[in-house]
Amino acid sequence: MIKDEEVLKINNMNKKRRISSIKRWSTINHKIEYALLRTAISIARLIPDTILRKAAMWLFSVIQFRRDLAKNNLKMVFPEMSKARREQILKEMYRNLGLTAVESFLMKPEKVFENLEFWGWEEVNRLREAGKGVIVVTGHLGNFEMSGRLMAHQAPLCVIVKRQSNPYFDKYVNKQRLKENCEPVKSGNALRPVLKKLKQNGLVVMMIDQNARYQGYQLDFLGHKASTHISTAKIALLSKAPVVIVGITRTSKGYPLLKYSETIDTTDYENTLEGQIALMQEINDAFGKLVKANPEHWFWVHRRWRKPELGKPLTEID
Repeated sequence: MIKDEEVLKINNMNKKRRISSIKRWSTINHKIEYALLRTAISIARLIPDTILRKAAMWLFSVIQFRRDLAKNNLKMVFPEMSKARREQILKEMYRNLGLTAVESFLMKPEKVFENLEFWGWEEVNRLREAGKGVIVVTGHLGNFEMSGRLMAHQAPLCVIVKRQSNPYFDKYVNKQRLKENCEPVKSGNALRPVLKKLKQNGLVVMMIDQNARYQGYQLDFLGHKASTHISTAKIALLSKAPVVIVGITRTSKGYPLLKYSETIDTTDYENTLEGQIALMQEINDAFGKLVKANPEHWFWVHRRWRKPELGKPLTEID
C-alpha cells in the first residue's frame, strides 16, 4: 500500500515536470515568433510601400496555403461556376490576403489610413442619432482588421476579438487597436462592455462568419449548413440597437474600401430564442450577399462549414 502511494506520488511529480517543461518551451517558442515578427516589421518599414505590397501579393500567390480547402469551399458554394472563374477568384483572394497582411501588420498605419475610404458613413451617423448605438456586422471579407480601426476614427468603437494563441502577438495587436481608439473585447466576456458601449451610443463590430462548433446553431450560410453563433442577434434584441451590414473591398488604387450595405431593423423580432435565430439567419443572408458579390475578397481558406452537425439543430428550438 505504501509502495503504491509512493509510485503515485512519483508519477504526479513527473507529470508536473512534463507540464512545466511544455509550458517553458511554449513560452520560448512564442517569444521567438514574436521577435521574428517585430524584426520583419522593422525591416518592412524600410522598404517602399509599392515594392512591399507587390512582394506580399507575389508571396501569398506562390505559397497558397490551404489551397485544397479553398477550392472545395468555392466549388461547394458556386457549383455552376466555371473552373477558370474559380481559379481566378482564388488567385485574387491570395493577392488580397498578401495586401491585408502588409496593411495590417507591416506598413505604418498612417500610410494605410491616408488611402482608406468608407462609403455610407452618413447612414451610420443617421442611426446613431437615435442614441442606441449601432451593431456593425462584417466578416472575413477584405481587410477586416483595418475596417474596424477606420470606423474607430469616426466614433467610439469596440470590437469582439478572439484571444491569439501567442500571448505576445495578442498583446501587440490589441495595443495597435487601442492606438486607433478601437477597444478590443475578448469573446466569452463581452456582454457587459458591449452593452456599455452601445449605451454610450458607440459602435460594436462583430464578425459573424466564425465556426461556432458546439456553441452554435445549424444555420444556413451561402446555401449550406454551418454552426453559427447567435450572440449578435442576442445582443441586438437585448439592446434594441440596429444592425448594419458592411463589407470591405478595395479601391482602384488597391487600398481598403469599406462599404455600407444595408440596415436590419431589429424591432421586427421578439427577444426569444426563435426570434434570435430568425434574426441571425437574416444577418447571415445579408452578409452572404456581400460575399457572393465580392467572392475574390472573402477568406475561402476559412473552415466555415467544418462539422456543422456539432451545432444545435433547429429542431431543438421547440
